[in-house]
Amino acid sequence: RAQCLDKYPVNIQNNTVNMLRLATLALCLGLASLCDISVKNVGQVAFTWHIEYAGNWDYDKTLEAGQHDNYECACVPHDMKIIVGEDFYCYHYMNCLDNQDFEVEVTDYAVYINVGHSNVEMCVV
Repeated sequence: RAQCLDKYPVNIQNNTVNMLRLATLALCLGLASLCDISVKNVGQVAFTWHIEYAGNWDYDKTLEAGQHDNYECACVPHDMKIIVGEDFYCYHYMNCLDNQDFEVEVTDYAVYINVGHSNVEMCVV
């Protein structure tokens, strides 16, 4: 009986290590999976939308009036920019994990970035 008691703490320790390994594997698989976002130009002015993660995974797409684009991204936070002309951009920090559908409108006065019927970013031109 004393022999079983000696082994019991080792079994708990092994189970804890295995649980940590399993949790780490699940986290890595979740980060490696892809999420999907879309961006639609709901205005009349063309713009380029740019997305990147930590200075990498750059993607650019110019959208004319009425056009939309889908983008598969890692399920982590990203930097998104709506670029208008050569010297202006509107920055929005977002997470691809949310799988959002963005609607963007560029006017003479501002850039509006919406998700559904809610404005998530407005940049005055």
